[in-house]
Amino acid sequence: HMTMHTHTAAPQSRWGFFANLKIKTKILLGFAAVLAILAIVGGSGLWSALSVSGRFGEYHRLVGVGNAVEAVNTDFQRLRRRVLVYTTSGKEADYKAAEELAKEVKGKVDAAVKLVVAPERAPLMRGIADTYAAFSKQFDEAAELTRDIAKLRHETLDVLGPKMASELQGIATQAAAAGNSNAAVH
Repeated sequence: HMTMHTHTAAPQSRWGFFANLKIKTKILLGFAAVLAILAIVGGSGLWSALSVSGRFGEYHRLVGVGNAVEAVNTDFQRLRRRVLVYTTSGKEADYKAAEELAKEVKGKVDAAVKLVVAPERAPLMRGIADTYAAFSKQFDEAAELTRDIAKLRHETLDVLGPKMASELQGIATQAAAAGNSNAAVH
């Protein structure tokens, strides 16, 4: 009795070499493929994290710039009010308060000029620094004038006012002593 054995040859495809490998080799190749995929995914994740970190650093710097510029704006407005208070009152304590705030604002302006590096914004910040310098010079001039007014008031008006009141009182007293009641009242 004759048995026929037919051998069918494994199809020779591009993956045919894989079919002829031992199980151990197939498992190692599969493990290597998983490791390669993990390395690619991990590398992509690391690159993304570093990229986000860099962008977050830039965001942090921009927030710092915004805060510095806002601090200059707020403190400059406070300084303007302090200078107005001083030039109105003429009190040395108000001058000292304005002078201290002026030093603080100057420091913040200088810091903001260093922080603003964008080519379209840096000239604007330097312009603000120039405006502050002009304001500071005008504050010094206003302080000098305020002191001159206070000196004039003290040396002239404060001296002449009481002297004049005393002279008028003397005239009224003489008039009353002379019996001129109309001159004494007016």
